[in-house]
Amino acid sequence: MDYANWYEPSDVYGHRLVPNFEGFGLLNVHVTINSHGFRDREHAWEKENGTIRILGLGDSFTFGWGVASEETFLKQLELLLQQRTGMPVETINAGVPGWGLNQYYLFLKKAGIRYAPDVVVLAYFTDDLNGPIQEAIPANEQYRRGLQFKGGGPALFPSVQLHQIA
Repeated sequence: MDYANWYEPSDVYGHRLVPNFEGFGLLNVHVTINSHGFRDREHAWEKENGTIRILGLGDSFTFGWGVASEETFLKQLELLLQQRTGMPVETINAGVPGWGLNQYYLFLKKAGIRYAPDVVVLAYFTDDLNGPIQEAIPANEQYRRGLQFKGGGPALFPSVQLHQIA
């Protein structure tokens, strides 16, 4: 798999998935990346009334390497919650392979909160705890050669003021 086709440098996150990319990932599973750079369908910033919206942050486990999009744990959660509550549920898969806690923090602060989630699910692995929190991660050109670096690190998140979600 040629990671250089999947990733591009980002002045905020260090790297990100290429928006509108489509290809085959691990285990030859088809993957589509939306215009916001995530493995999910398009989501409007404004959620529909009465919908429970869940934003999922994480790395390759959240992204779902090796499984179809509908088999990711977030899409399974969406289906189960709809069945059990009878309410519309919308999950947003903002998992990006190679991201760590710093990128999750930056994404939530700069873009994720705009989705007005009712719940934020943070799924991380121990290698996501890596270095002090930065307010921006310099664009990393090595992603043009493949996935190698996470940036960010183990530190408590600075205080972030998130609006109250009704």
